[in-house]
Amino acid sequence: MENQYDRFRAELDSSPVHGRSPLGYVEVRRDAKGEISVSIGPGAFRELTHRQLTDEVHGALAAAIADYSQTSERLFQRWGGTL
Repeated sequence: MENQYDRFRAELDSSPVHGRSPLGYVEVRRDAKGEISVSIGPGAFRELTHRQLTDEVHGALAAAIADYSQTSERLFQRWGGTL
């Protein structure tokens, strides 16, 4: 039997997540099945230094984590905030 926490976790786990880097070269996505993809835009390797590309990847991951945190907080509040 599923409890309220299990239903919250299932909804959170199936929520898509998205993050885009500061300059827009890198995107990180997690779909409803939990599959994670990273896209590096055209020209990134040619136009950016190694450090800039590293910062772009880091920025996209940080944005995806922030999106996940916001989704988690929104769902937590919707589920009553007392799981």
